[in-house]
Amino acid sequence: AQDPELMSDFIVESREHLVNIESQVLTLEREPSDNEALNAVFRGFHTIKGLAGFLELWEVQKLAHEVETVLDRARNSQWTINPAGIDVILASADYLRRWLAHMDAVLHHEASQAPARDEALLGRIARLSSEPGEPAPPGLAALAAAVSPRQTEPDEIPLAPSTPAGAVSPRPAEPEIGRAHV
Repeated sequence: AQDPELMSDFIVESREHLVNIESQVLTLEREPSDNEALNAVFRGFHTIKGLAGFLELWEVQKLAHEVETVLDRARNSQWTINPAGIDVILASADYLRRWLAHMDAVLHHEASQAPARDEALLGRIARLSSEPGEPAPPGLAALAAAVSPRQTEPDEIPLAPSTPAGAVSPRPAEPEIGRAHV
């Protein structure tokens, strides 16, 4: 069982970090090369990750760690903040906010269900982690999706269970016909 006072402090502090993250993301949206804003967003996710690990909140820690990895690539000039990155950062903040609401409800003995793991969001983060340093020309991803045999949107491709952490499977394995699946 978690110490209610530590958990309450974590919720309050994490909410403050998320407000700051969203404020700094707006700056990054206008000026992707603003290192001060980028570092502030990184620190917010880094702090949430560390505190979540201390409190053994593994789902929160995992998501914050994955976003932190993407942001670290941007800090090291291996990736440039782009609109897809902004969307992922904001979606990640929303996911963490849902976790905080759940934890707050549990602390107050209210009925609440933990947010389900968002595999689609984790897949989007993983794709950003593996993007080459230079952003793709606009429309290239849409063109590739339009000609792919599966006709799926890039954000809908889930990570295959056998895919190593941080890697993205280029396409899911085709099921064998005539073989029962368990």
